[in-house]
Amino acid sequence: MKKIKLALDLLEKEMELLGTKEMREFVGGSSYNFGYDPGTDCVFQVLSYFSNKPGSTTCYSPEYYQSMYESYTGLSGSDGADPFALSTFFADNFVSAPVNVSSLSGDVSGTNLFCTYSDGPNNGHAVCLTFVDQVHGTAIAWDPQNNTHVVLSLSDIMSVTSVY
Repeated sequence: MKKIKLALDLLEKEMELLGTKEMREFVGGSSYNFGYDPGTDCVFQVLSYFSNKPGSTTCYSPEYYQSMYESYTGLSGSDGADPFALSTFFADNFVSAPVNVSSLSGDVSGTNLFCTYSDGPNNGHAVCLTFVDQVHGTAIAWDPQNNTHVVLSLSDIMSVTSVY
């Protein structure tokens, strides 16, 4: 038993140790941090989050989706995605369909529901819809850009799109 402990002690001294944060950034052999990248637009972070959910067969970064959007639309994605170009971008590049939020109830986290809501005058923000409470008129969403959950009023939701 003493030889094994000695071997492990030597191995630990020789190996490079990664911190918890660094370990979480590695998925399937590629460095990625589950959609949290404050340098990209919320739209591309939501798409990246969907592609990195457990059980997904893809693993794409927000930059990948931004580049895809820019190539497809000819628009810059650095300052946000154009809402009019976005619907065509979704229709032509993903299996997508608009969803009426009034048809949703309870836990919807098993689906890829791209949600935009009003977060100020003439401003929208994209998040991943996870739970809808029709009784109280609220919803819970995951915000990959800010790495947090948000509680929304259903009246603030501008659109919901199922995206695969």
